[in-house]
Amino acid sequence: GYPESDKAHAVLTQGTLTTTAVAGSSVGDYPIMFSVLPTVGENYTLVNSSGTALTTGTQVGTLSVLKLPLSMTTVTLSDNEKTYTGSAVSASASVMGDNNIPIPQAGNFTLVYQDADGNDVEPIDVGTYAVVVRATDSGDVVGEKEAGMLTITPKPVSTSTESITIEAGKPTYDGTPKEPTSLVVKDGDKTI
Repeated sequence: GYPESDKAHAVLTQGTLTTTAVAGSSVGDYPIMFSVLPTVGENYTLVNSSGTALTTGTQVGTLSVLKLPLSMTTVTLSDNEKTYTGSAVSASASVMGDNNIPIPQAGNFTLVYQDADGNDVEPIDVGTYAVVVRATDSGDVVGEKEAGMLTITPKPVSTSTESITIEAGKPTYDGTPKEPTSLVVKDGDKTI
């Protein structure tokens, strides 16, 4: 304790603490240090727990930045209306963390598509797929969050579309009604 006569004068001003972490810093540990030392009465010296006198820049603690749960983010889904192409399609999503700081997709999360049973699938066929933002192991976020739906609509087919062709087998006419021997519909080189 302080001698009774020094109690009012032991700490004259508060110091200022700072850290190298900033808004949007990656997961990890960051030093907490004095940028301005508190002033104390002339009879006192500030020391750390090992008895060493404190100076400006002396680390006095650690700030740990933890992974942000995706459940605490705001996810905005876009580009989620597609037309059937015969290949896997994808949507786009932006993820905002605390204070509307964007979380880049690279290294942090992937977009996963799920069928009506909740199975991870590639969105190829016409239908509706749930879009889930799923954290990567090495990123700054953790968990997953449903972002919305991806819808794939049928590709319009018309006889004026040059890429769509209908090939029918050519039976030999012998005076009786005939059915085509085969019918093939193609979209470019892909048989539908």
